[in-house]
Amino acid sequence: MLNIFTLLYPDIQQDLQTADLLARYVRRQVLPKGAMLATEGEINTRLYLIETGLARVYYETETETTAWLITDGRFALVPGSFFDQRPSRQSIQLLESSVVHSISYDELQLLYSASPLLNIVARRVLEQYVQQYEWRLRVLRTRSAEGRYALFTQQFSPFMNRLQGKHIASFLGITKYTLSRLRAKK
Repeated sequence: MLNIFTLLYPDIQQDLQTADLLARYVRRQVLPKGAMLATEGEINTRLYLIETGLARVYYETETETTAWLITDGRFALVPGSFFDQRPSRQSIQLLESSVVHSISYDELQLLYSASPLLNIVARRVLEQYVQQYEWRLRVLRTRSAEGRYALFTQQFSPFMNRLQGKHIASFLGITKYTLSRLRAKK
């Protein structure tokens, strides 16, 4: 677990108090494919870090629409629900058996109070999240289906064979037929 935080803030290992607090509050679990980390209509009470595995954030309209994909070493949460502790408008589902670390909202607030260093780490995590969100919006609004698929394959190439076509198509805002055609071109 500390390895992820070390990547975000190398000096965190020097702060033994923060390391001890993380060890006390962060829970490690192995969860099966299909497990729900957050469910639409319920409050997202835990922040998750995917150590190994794959998850999707999705919402339901007439069909399920994949809003984001979460891979190894990334955080999983529904921001509006987690930060405001209000019912979620999205769900998070594991797409394969995964090793996850999690901490509750209340425990995280205690850690923020106890460790100024953790506030710096949290800010860096949020900065990365905002940059990813901005990338996704820009790609969806400015690229053709072919361009979106090309960028997707660049960013998610290590995970392509672990994803179902319907999740990729939904994430890219294209039909399964269009995805099939784009794959055939490659």
